[in-house]
Amino acid sequence: MRLWLLLGLCAASLPGCDSSADPGPDPARAQLALALSHAVEQVIVPAVQAFDAETAALAAALPAFCAAPDVAGLTGLQGGWRQLALRWQAVAPLRFGPLQDDLVFPTLNFIESMRARGEDYTEAVREGLATALASDAPLDAAFVEGLTFDRVGLLALEVLLFEGTTAEHPTAPEAVLADFQANPRKCAYLQAMADHLAGKAAGVAAGWTMRFGAGDAFAVQMGHERLDDGASPAATLIIALAEHLDYVRRRKLEGTPDARLSGGFFPQQRALLATCRAFLEGADPAAVGFLDALDALGLTETAAPIRAALVQAENAAEAEERSALAEALAALEGHLKRGLPQGLGVPLGLNFSDGD
Repeated sequence: MRLWLLLGLCAASLPGCDSSADPGPDPARAQLALALSHAVEQVIVPAVQAFDAETAALAAALPAFCAAPDVAGLTGLQGGWRQLALRWQAVAPLRFGPLQDDLVFPTLNFIESMRARGEDYTEAVREGLATALASDAPLDAAFVEGLTFDRVGLLALEVLLFEGTTAEHPTAPEAVLADFQANPRKCAYLQAMADHLAGKAAGVAAGWTMRFGAGDAFAVQMGHERLDDGASPAATLIIALAEHLDYVRRRKLEGTPDARLSGGFFPQQRALLATCRAFLEGADPAAVGFLDALDALGLTETAAPIRAALVQAENAAEAEERSALAEALAALEGHLKRGLPQGLGVPLGLNFSDGD
């Protein structure tokens, strides 16, 4: 895929690729092409593939557990969910393309329900589970497909795996396990939910790597001069990263933290920042991240505060300080909206608001 992506970037985005018309490629565009190629091939595609594999693995582990529920099996499934949630942090910022495939009911909302309105839908998940357990309807794929986004996805799996169904919603493993042992329908519901999420993850991965809509794989489309909606691929990615940091800051850090049942809130923030670092600094020493592109253009003074904000955010996440992390994300978000695109010559468009 690398050759096709670079050829697309060269032919569509770099006027200098036509040596008969230009003495050479514009340096900013050339560096941007390298950084965008790296972002797609070395960060995004591996991330969606890993999320797909992790969801499939969790769904595949359920039949053995449901046949003989025990503490070891439950602990393993809980660990699988935590790993899956970490994998999701590398995919969640990509609020475009395969994740945003429908204006009203995008796939993104069916994976992370909170992303729709910033609301915690734990009670909706509990209500859906109670209704399902009390009915005699088959808990199959058709049943789950009929559910609204607020009753499925990562949150639904977390509720099923980390708390019991009694009024107190106990989180002790023994209490959670007792549910599965006493009510096989809960395990059937869990399996249907896991299969549903695995289907969504597989669709996202296929959209990025095989075919999206009526066109090529979205990874290839990111090498075009413009996406189907007329937007610049680089601007689309930069805006999505900035908007996701804004979402995490406003809706989670300054609002309602998620992953509370699993205790995974701060580990997930650290995973998100690792993804940001991969985009900015490169996934490996040989890669060209967006900040490397700024350095190559001699814009180290533009890159320096972005690096500082990223380190500040990483330190706050490691210390599990919500207010400090919110402040750092706000600073990083601001740099993604202004310094980074300005340095690389990427107009973000008239419809993009920086929230200031």
